[in-house]
Amino acid sequence: MPNPKTVEELQEKAAIYWPSEIAKQEKNSSIIPLLLKTQDSFTTVTVLSILATTILDVLHKLWKETMKVAHRSENCKSLDISTRTFADFQKLSSKSSRPDVWLFHLATEIDFDDEIPVETLNQGFTDFLEKLPEESTICFLVNPRIACYVVEKLQSRVNFKLWIAVKREKNILRSDALPDDHIALLVFTHYKGSLRHNKTQIEYTYCPACGKTTKDYGGKKHIYSPYGTLMSDIWRDISYDNDAVPRAILDRLKDLFGHEPYRELIYCDVRNFLTCSNKR
Repeated sequence: MPNPKTVEELQEKAAIYWPSEIAKQEKNSSIIPLLLKTQDSFTTVTVLSILATTILDVLHKLWKETMKVAHRSENCKSLDISTRTFADFQKLSSKSSRPDVWLFHLATEIDFDDEIPVETLNQGFTDFLEKLPEESTICFLVNPRIACYVVEKLQSRVNFKLWIAVKREKNILRSDALPDDHIALLVFTHYKGSLRHNKTQIEYTYCPACGKTTKDYGGKKHIYSPYGTLMSDIWRDISYDNDAVPRAILDRLKDLFGHEPYRELIYCDVRNFLTCSNKR
């Protein structure tokens, strides 16, 4: 066996295996002058790269804010929103033979103090319901206590489908009672069977501690949607303000029911059409 070489011997003799001209060239050359010569160009490219990245980040955030919506409905054709005014339910009528979606805005801010509504929806309104096309959908935005009487009165004439809780913009505080923090959105239909609506998603909510979505997909992470989760019957991502037209709710309904055969969402503000009594 040849004699083993030490590290020092290998380092000393390794250069003899290089061609003499390359060894001479490498001995006399250095990378430092080249780096000094090109450092201005390198610095310029680096600064431009950083600026471009920063600008793109800012533009992306602005785009996200601009495109931000409270929900996303699949395959929807958003309904046109119109407003109908009338003096009382007796003068209410449908102007079209085509089925539409109706939203009746009943009282939401009344402090009942043991009173109950006795004239929530009179005979004129029930007559109107019976004349609506078969595919019509009728919604009510109302105080939860009144909602119970609305369901009781109408369930024999139309099909009750859904009770949605919508968060209030401002809670109503009363002594010796829990805060009144939501209103009811009732959905009825003339047709039987399951409620027909578009699949609708809302943005995720995130845990402030771990930063993960509050919805736990468990072993089904393959169904995770990058946009959000399916909407439930509790709406906390939008809110109701009694001092304004419920625009956020209208915008959601026009997409939720934006499918055939509907073309129009008709909004009726009837908050003054209510009589209460403390007689039971």
